[in-house]
Formats: sequence, C-alpha cells, structure tokens
Amino acid sequence: MAYSEKPIPPSTEEYKFTSSIPHFGFTEEGYFKAVYSEPAPYGGILHRRAVQEYENSHIMLAHGVPSQVSLLVARLPARFKFMDEDMGIVASLSEEIEPFRLHLIHFGENELNEPELKYYKSLREINRYFWRHSG
Repeated sequence: MAYSEKPIPPSTEEYKFTSSIPHFGFTEEGYFKAVYSEPAPYGGILHRRAVQEYENSHIMLAHGVPSQVSLLVARLPARFKFMDEDMGIVASLSEEIEPFRLHLIHFGENELNEPELKYYKSLREINRYFWRHSG
C-alpha cells in the first residue's frame, strides 16, 4: 500500500511485518527489552491499542521523553473489526506524512538519511512547543 494524502479506509487483513520485527518494550520492573507485537491490521489499529498509544505518549511526555503528541482516540464504525475486536484511530501531532519510527534508529541508525534525522529532532521541538502552550 502506498502513502496517500487522501484518506484510505484501513484493511481488516493482518499486517505481518509488525509481529516479525522487534521493538522497544518494558519489563515489569521498567527496564527496556526487545518485544514483538501481537497481530495488527494492515493500515489500522485496534481500538484498545489506540488507547494504549495515547496513554503511553502522555506518560512519556510527562517524564520528559520526546514523543509524538497523541491528541485523541476514536472507535471506528462496527464494520471495522480485526480478529473480532473493534478498530480505532489515534490522532497524533506530527509535521510529516511519513511514519518514521524509533526502531529505525535502533536497528538501522546508519541507514537514516538527513531528512529522517531532521524529523526525529523536530519531534523534540514540537513537544516543547506543546508543553509550553498547554494548560
């Protein structure tokens, strides 16, 4: 699926890449560890995972960790189900259309180009602005 500025409904088919690459997770004691995701819909997210993403971004920001700012969570209409679970969305503040992620730095630091590095640095500035202007 290519990127598009026009909204595209999410698929209810599994996006197998998310469960095949390790990413950052945490132990019960709060230490980093490599984890694998559960199955996820291609181009979509489960509603409960959207809520978790929203909550996690605010926890990270509250502790000074640069993160995208999650603004809202919504549940999609009932026809959007993945493995019998409701799908949803989490809207986040970002200046870019590309979904650059932290695992790119962790697993492929030497493969990032200058725009990607600039993007990650800009997240810090977005978050600083948000916290200076939020009540």
